[in-house]
Amino acid sequence: MFTFDNMQVINRVVLQLLFFFLPVLAVTGQQLLFENLGKSIPFPSMECYNVIQDELGYIWISTESGLCRYNGASLTVYSQENGLPEKGCYVLTKDYAGKIWLVTSDNRILCVSGDSLVETSFSKRYVEMQRAKIDLTYAIDFWGDSVLLLHGNKRITRIRTATGNCDTLM
Repeated sequence: MFTFDNMQVINRVVLQLLFFFLPVLAVTGQQLLFENLGKSIPFPSMECYNVIQDELGYIWISTESGLCRYNGASLTVYSQENGLPEKGCYVLTKDYAGKIWLVTSDNRILCVSGDSLVETSFSKRYVEMQRAKIDLTYAIDFWGDSVLLLHGNKRITRIRTATGNCDTLM
């Protein structure tokens, strides 16, 4: 016959076993789903800011020393020699239509078009606005098809892509 004291001992033993086995089960249940590409692919920099995949399957990586496009076998680096106006690319994202947008270390706004990088018509206006406040851009959000929200370390800027008008929200 079980008494109250016997039940407490059984509960304590069960709890101790659970505390012992649950962490072991959690550790053995994890699988490594990533592969270190840094040693097999000549990245221009080991400092990476964003990674996205486009509709064609390319992996795009923004780094301190250029924009990289990886196809699973080889790496194409966009740098100052082939289309990237500055050394670094801090922001990399896709819009609702799958178009890739990026912002350079000097706040230039570019889009990927085929195998080329194209500066947007409103980029120079945004560069001057950011330079006046010494503000770096770290993220882009989209409001529909015609409004960009660019997040800096000091404020959020709204750009209406059709007119190129820039204004500060915060």
